Amino acid sequence: MAIDGWEPFSSYDRHCPNCLVRQVKVKRRTGELEEVEQYYHHYVVALLLGPVLDVVLGIEPVRNEEARRDRDPEHVGHEGELTAARRLIDSLHDTYGGFIDALVLDALYANGPVMTQLTAHGYGGFLVLKKEKNEPLKDALTLWEMEERCESYEDRGRKEHVEFWDVDDIETLTSYKGKIRAVRAVVTKPGEDPSTWCFAIIGQRARQLGRRTALQIIRSRWHIENTAFHQWVQYWNLSHVFRHTQNALMSVLLLWTLAFNLLQLFIYRRLGRCRRPKDPTDTIRHIVEVMLREVATLPEPIPWAALLFNSS
Repeated sequence: MAIDGWEPFSSYDRHCPNCLVRQVKVKRRTGELEEVEQYYHHYVVALLLGPVLDVVLGIEPVRNEEARRDRDPEHVGHEGELTAARRLIDSLHDTYGGFIDALVLDALYANGPVMTQLTAHGYGGFLVLKKEKNEPLKDALTLWEMEERCESYEDRGRKEHVEFWDVDDIETLTSYKGKIRAVRAVVTKPGEDPSTWCFAIIGQRARQLGRRTALQIIRSRWHIENTAFHQWVQYWNLSHVFRHTQNALMSVLLLWTLAFNLLQLFIYRRLGRCRRPKDPTDTIRHIVEVMLREVATLPEPIPWAALLFNSS
């Protein structure tokens, strides 16, 4: 399961009591930069990643300063994505328990408190590592330099050459008591510069996975960007504010995710269609286009009233 932050709504004018507020610089017609207030809503989304389909398991709003003070009178400022995400992780564990095997997270979550939380729930973790001066990447870089490349192979399906460096049993992160495995994968495609993936793996079962599977898992985190966020805004108009109140916005998002999940299940499980590898949204868009064309060919309006009483 992937967890990531998402900002679908922002405005310089329209706002509600639950909006988050930040100062941004905008360029006026005169060419001068002016700092103004921008109102926005920020959510944390949990997407179940799978080889056949991706479905949404949960959404949690990031609370503004006023909402946080309702629970903590001494708090100052909006909460961050990380705080909302940790609340969502607890909620997901209460709802789904051991149905979830592991979480795939970006570099924001590569810290001891999140790793400790995942371990307490019995979840594995695959976390992107970016900050070279912070543990566990700092120690991993040293160990990778001391040890030679441990594996290289040609991925003919992706047309890639992949090289791995892999170290385990890292315990230099003082805020996490468990052991961390750190993997670096350098991926080279013909005619392109190499791309490097550095990531940490926690959890006893997750740390035992093969390198190629681990790389596939960490790269699948982009499903939440492509299959979910990009598709929802680009093709389904979910960035439109139908009614600007916190409850209304959340209701629309929950209704939308229910429809999105049902559409995924219908296309990939009921119809048995395969996802196109380059763009996972292409398959859904194609099915929707076919459905629209076939509806347009109906010779007369559908007798919905009669169909409601047809038990067959």
